[in-house]
Amino acid sequence: MRNTALRSTAVALFLVAGLAACSGESSDTAQPQDGPSVASLTTQSAETVAAQEPDSGQPRERFGMTDAELEALQQPYLNCMKENGVDVLGDRQAAKDSDQAQQANAKCENLLPLPAWERDSSNPEARDFARDVLACLKEKGVEYVEVSQDGVSLAYGGKDNDQRSVTMGLELTPECEREVVAAK
Repeated sequence: MRNTALRSTAVALFLVAGLAACSGESSDTAQPQDGPSVASLTTQSAETVAAQEPDSGQPRERFGMTDAELEALQQPYLNCMKENGVDVLGDRQAAKDSDQAQQANAKCENLLPLPAWERDSSNPEARDFARDVLACLKEKGVEYVEVSQDGVSLAYGGKDNDQRSVTMGLELTPECEREVVAAK
């Protein structure tokens, strides 16, 4: 039952995070660098760039976190939303649809935990990670599972929503994710 509560929390967080994705502004600004005043080009290898996790200051999930650690990571965001009039876990429809929810999320989104770096769509290697987790799930007998259109998440059950594949996929995904992370 603990996983059901955690999944409910995650679903609620993703609903509100969707609001952030729809209303967020780009913060790409060039920062001047100290160095020579002549034009120069410095590059890093593709492997180095891909392996670097950006530090936004925002909390980030990690593989292997306990349920208690995940809840503690989410709590500042949930508290901020509640302080701004939106009970994310209480009234999900109001949290999803209201202007107040959008305003609260704008104030609190910097507290919303980012997904684990391996699952983050801004990671250039996230698609490879999803593909490797998919291969692991197939090896373990999950018949109907595929990488979603976003390229980084998984869809279970196929067009007929095969219950066995959904159940097995949800149960085995954390194990496969750990195996893929450990193999790198």
